[in-house]
Formats: sequence, C-alpha cells, structure tokens
Amino acid sequence: MKAFQPLSLARTAVAAALLLWSAGAASAQVADAVLEVIVSDESGAPLPGASVRATRSDTGLDRQAVSDGVGVARLPALPPGVYQVRVELPGIPPVTEENVTLRIGQTARVKVTLTMRQAEAVTVSAAVPVVDEIASAELDKQAREEGFTKFEPNLAGC
Repeated sequence: MKAFQPLSLARTAVAAALLLWSAGAASAQVADAVLEVIVSDESGAPLPGASVRATRSDTGLDRQAVSDGVGVARLPALPPGVYQVRVELPGIPPVTEENVTLRIGQTARVKVTLTMRQAEAVTVSAAVPVVDEIASAELDKQAREEGFTKFEPNLAGC
C-alpha cells in the first residue's frame, strides 16, 4: 500500500480550485445589455414619473420602467438588438426614439426631452341681452288694455 503523499493532495486541491474559478468566470460573462433613459424637460430639469417602454423591433419583446426622482429609467437585462423607446408623461406629448441599438455588455444611455405644450387660451363670453324694462312694461300694459285685439292673427285665408 502506498503511503499518503501530501504533494499529490496539494495538486488536487489546486486543480479543483482552478476548475471552480474557471466555472465561476464563465458563468459571470454578460449576455445582455442595460438601457438607461434620462428624461428631462426643455430646460434640462429631470422629469420623474415618466413611463418608458422599450420594444425590440424584431421580436416584439416589451419592457417598461418609470423614471425616478432624477429622471432616470433603468431597464436592465435586455437582450441585444434594435429597440424602439417611447417615453410618456400625462399632459405632455409622447416622444419615440427609433433604432436604439443595444450590444452585449453595453449600458446605453438615451436622453429624451419632453416638450411641454403651450397652453391654449380659451375665452368664453356670454353677453346678457339688455332689456328695456320700462318700454317692455308699457307694451305689456297697452296690450292688456286693448285686449290683445291688435295682436290677433288674421285667420280668414286659412
């Protein structure tokens, strides 16, 4: 029977460590991309709460996020490809960015500026007709006194 050899145990331990390390490195490889959309208004101020939708053109894969307090929406783990990015915020016209290309391991940053609509001024005017109360009262009195005879229609031809 062979005696225990410490050197071969050390070699086995080193080989096992190298095997585990190489397996960990292989699994740590990145196959996806990250999309960061920075949403601001025309003055450059961040717009939190904007809805961001990334749709992959060839497969229809759809991911959504909402911009945070500094106006950034982060969409991690997106497969590489060409995307359409749509940004919406209530009361502001939406913006669509076409042909946003993501590559493996990339963190792509897309800046989107939402433009506020100009408020349209609407003036509603309702004029109250002016009534001459004195003349109206006199006509009413005169019509009652005459018994409305002047106002009767001529029905002779009917």
